Amino acid sequence: MPKKVSDFIEVPTAVVKPGLGVDKRGKSGKEEAYKPDKIQSNSNDALTDDEDNEKFQVLLQHKRLVNSWMKGPGQEYDLNNEKYAEYKNALNKLALDNENVLHRAIQALKEKKSSRNIGAGNIPDTLLTDKALDVIEQVVVDNPTFFTDSARDQIPLFEAPKCEAAIFLRIIKLVVPNSVAGRLNVTSKECRRENEVCPLWDVTEKRRRQCEKGGNVGENVTSFELVDKEERQDAQSSIEDAQSSLGDEQSTLGDEQSSLGDREGIDDTHMYRCLHDEIDAHKVLREDERLRKALRVALRDRERVHSDCLKPLLVAKRFDCGLDGRAQTIPRQSFETFLDLCPSDVFDEAPEKGPTPLQIAVQLFSEQSLDYELLFTTIEALVNRRPKSIFLSTGAGDSARTAYRILKTLKAAKEPENTLWRSRAEELLKRKCIGYREPVPDKKKQMVDVDLQETKRNFLYWDLKAEKRFSLTLMDESVMLDKSYIETVRDLSGMKFETVLEFIRLPYWKPLGTPSGPRDTEERGNRAPDPGSTANPGSVRRDGSEGRKVSQEAELDPYKTLFEWLWEGSPDGKNKVRKIFTVEVDDSGPEPHSNAAIREAMRGRADADGNLPRDFGVEVWKWKKFDICADTVATAVPDAHEVYLYSQGNTAVLRGWACDLALSRLKRLKKLIIEIYPKNANDKADCLAYKKGFKRGIREQCPWLEDDDISYTIPDSSGEDDGSNQNGVGKGRDGKGQISSLSSGATLERKDWVGRLKKFNGFMTNITRSLSPRDKPLVEVALLDDGVKLMGLEGDQTGWSFRGDGIEYFVGPCVHGTEMAGCIREVCPMTTLRICRLDDSKAAGNDKFTIKSCSKALRWAIDNGVEIISMSWSYEWKFESQDENDDKAEFAGLVKEAARKAILFAALPDKEVQLQEVAPVGLSDDVIKIGSATRFGKVTEDNALVHSDFILPGEEIQRPGGPPAKGSSYATAYAAGLAAMVLCCLQAHCELVAEEGEDKRPAKMVRVAKTAKGMRTVFRNLSGDGGSKDGGPPFLQPYHVFGESFLDGKGYRLEKLREISTTMLSPTDLKGFPGV
Repeated sequence: MPKKVSDFIEVPTAVVKPGLGVDKRGKSGKEEAYKPDKIQSNSNDALTDDEDNEKFQVLLQHKRLVNSWMKGPGQEYDLNNEKYAEYKNALNKLALDNENVLHRAIQALKEKKSSRNIGAGNIPDTLLTDKALDVIEQVVVDNPTFFTDSARDQIPLFEAPKCEAAIFLRIIKLVVPNSVAGRLNVTSKECRRENEVCPLWDVTEKRRRQCEKGGNVGENVTSFELVDKEERQDAQSSIEDAQSSLGDEQSTLGDEQSSLGDREGIDDTHMYRCLHDEIDAHKVLREDERLRKALRVALRDRERVHSDCLKPLLVAKRFDCGLDGRAQTIPRQSFETFLDLCPSDVFDEAPEKGPTPLQIAVQLFSEQSLDYELLFTTIEALVNRRPKSIFLSTGAGDSARTAYRILKTLKAAKEPENTLWRSRAEELLKRKCIGYREPVPDKKKQMVDVDLQETKRNFLYWDLKAEKRFSLTLMDESVMLDKSYIETVRDLSGMKFETVLEFIRLPYWKPLGTPSGPRDTEERGNRAPDPGSTANPGSVRRDGSEGRKVSQEAELDPYKTLFEWLWEGSPDGKNKVRKIFTVEVDDSGPEPHSNAAIREAMRGRADADGNLPRDFGVEVWKWKKFDICADTVATAVPDAHEVYLYSQGNTAVLRGWACDLALSRLKRLKKLIIEIYPKNANDKADCLAYKKGFKRGIREQCPWLEDDDISYTIPDSSGEDDGSNQNGVGKGRDGKGQISSLSSGATLERKDWVGRLKKFNGFMTNITRSLSPRDKPLVEVALLDDGVKLMGLEGDQTGWSFRGDGIEYFVGPCVHGTEMAGCIREVCPMTTLRICRLDDSKAAGNDKFTIKSCSKALRWAIDNGVEIISMSWSYEWKFESQDENDDKAEFAGLVKEAARKAILFAALPDKEVQLQEVAPVGLSDDVIKIGSATRFGKVTEDNALVHSDFILPGEEIQRPGGPPAKGSSYATAYAAGLAAMVLCCLQAHCELVAEEGEDKRPAKMVRVAKTAKGMRTVFRNLSGDGGSKDGGPPFLQPYHVFGESFLDGKGYRLEKLREISTTMLSPTDLKGFPGV
């Protein structure tokens, strides 16, 4: 009779460490009695001696069984042998300290691996055999909580990934995947009708045996039997033979059929047999829920999920091509199942210490000789589980790094496979970012609503010079968006697109008021529009040069050209768009695009074999063409998730949509929205009466859609104004928030100040063209205004819109900004413009623009490294609400920062006011304050009582059919253009001198002129006597220094530039800048 545990309590023994003292042997090798110093129990009452003895016997049986596993293949106890029946019975029992066999196995694995001196950070070879793993799996099938119970502060769920990941992944594989569970609860007949392969084949073999109808097969010894590998291979061959005999129709079953070899089965050759008559699917789901519940409770410990589960799995050796499949084991389905079991907050917050799981995973691309495809699928699973987690960063400030930034800046292994899968991982993260539409983590690592567009830009571009567009909005454009317009935008806008666009929003291509029918070809830029015309108000050319010749004949279907441009990219083959999440087009006018044109726009022209060359992968389709052909939609956007269809109330069309098989081709469709705009009450009544019939028809064609997935609405016909041209853009204001008004087609007289610079402009243009190619433009000017029209605008420019609605910087009237751009280019034609469109759609009070958009634009200009910033506007500087105060404080700080890094020009208000009460001119002494002058070089009456640093022409600007315009905003733009010309002149001189010798003064001149103090010095030297005698601000007369007649030849050019440069900044002037 076995001794009781209490018989040994009096025997002296050393204190045994938890989990280590139950396996002591004497010198003879025989087992010594277990001598615990304390008997622990989870119950309130002490265990009886009989219970102690039983638990002790269970402990010994666990220990011996596990020891057999540690000896390797062929040494395991065969639990189907009667000799080892007692061990089989002990599997479902608890030992002392409530240990189960999993605790004992994991402890033994730790000890064995520790004895091999294997570091904790390494992944050792798998020590357990398949037979041992089968036993462990069966134990958890019968006792789900064994995997999550704690004994001696150890939980198998958290210990297994660190010492034997095969245990962890075996148990996770027991969980029925969500995609399978949703298809189990059907009858055998329904299963055969709806599934090509019964989903019960995707349930593990041991779970199926447990849930067989007619008995408890958990007691059957065959539960522990292994399926012979040769038998499995033979069965697989039989499957392949059966598949090949099914013909072409069955050969396209896809992923589901290709994974049959991974399914466990008693007889793999019969996998086409439905198992619902043999397996209790309801019991499968009940047992599965028992395991899920146990796992979910344990996985609430977020930090342990990070440190003990995910981190040990995401190490290089798990993906090492040189290791066998047992060590390299990250099966995607099991990994995804585990991620689904984890609570969302595991992924919503970064760990207290160390990187996130996603960041750990992407860093593995720096390792060599890995299975990079497996690594990519693991990253994909992490991203798909919680897409918002991509925005989490570790570090602070400029050093904060998201997984995307880590991946982009990683020094990757130089292997073709690495390059391929790393680029796919980058594209995956980029697509998830751009397509994301929910709250994202803020700096406190909490999910909140923030400026999503700004968050996405910060995620994608930590270096704003690399910034690209990931959306396109041309809504509210007031001119015809014909082929010529699209080509102008393509050639002159400077826009560079990401490979992925969040959305594209296009207005009706031919707004009301645009002419119809053929017209003569004429130059838009030199034509004053008719009164009341909506033709381009900013197309007037100031320099008299030849503009783009465009056809005024309306061409049908122009958006084919636009989508072709997006697909083909720039002439250098870059910036090709390959994904558009949402396409939104207003095509509700009298001349909509044809169905064929829509198909061609989205898919291109079919080749001789009918293959379509392009697919933007559109997910949301909102092309508002009434009564569009359903086949056109199915062809244009075959992967659409959300489709909007628009009807004018013709029930014949509605019936066609409901009965047409075309919509059934949209296999990924999740939501169908029908908007009906009936022309009369009778049509409306017919449409309402057909609502149920329509939904019934759609569900017959698309049976995966529920009734709530189909929206059938008739919007209020009271009429809605789309808001076009109602935001006051370019209207101009007096007093606070002032922008001088200038109506369509305004021009300056070509004589006097501007005319006298024309020859020098030509002289400098020839010089700059002869300079060596350069990576950076000669000079960049940021123009912060209401946007700039592209028609008639020559030169290089790009821009960004800071409007809340994202409308592009060149869309809409853009009257004031277009005039300012013209003034800058008149003085310096070679200037590269960085156009910042401020937000005038939500301006409050008398402010022209929102302060927030001014701050964002200024930050964008600073980060893009422009030399000059022009702000031809001002507003009253007074604090009101706290939010507004915060915005103004931010803007004031940015003005001071910008003044240290660039040259800032700001306009004086055209009224009497205290300078310190006006922004941006009153925010910093380093802002160069510009006032307007008459054509005779005297300060205008509007600016006479306000101090300005310099004055330039700002009066008697002639307008066709109207009185002359005036304003300091024009003078400010001229000042920015003149400063740009100064920098071009000094830079050209510096480069020409560098070719001749080593004179360092020209380089210093450039550095000095790029400071506010230095440019003030240059401007004073360009002012002549204007305004200085009577104490007024200096009037700039650059033509006196530049000259008005010029020769040619390299020697003359160098000498002329040297003369101009030393006049603008003399050696005496340079002494005043010792540290520059």
